[in-house]
Amino acid sequence: MFKDRYEAGRKLGQTLSKKRYKAQPIVLAIPRGGVVVGYQVAKELGCPECGGPPLCHLATLC
Repeated sequence: MFKDRYEAGRKLGQTLSKKRYKAQPIVLAIPRGGVVVGYQVAKELGCPECGGPPLCHLATLC
């Protein structure tokens, strides 16, 4: 399916970036694997990085 979570996040982000959004999307990621995917999705969507701990370990916001 996917080589790793990084690839899965990039591909999901590329798919989501083709959609039109009325507002800036928000990407939330659950720890223990989901943050890796969420971070890649947020990068593909052009979201700013989170402000640092304690938020970064809980979610990537944009």
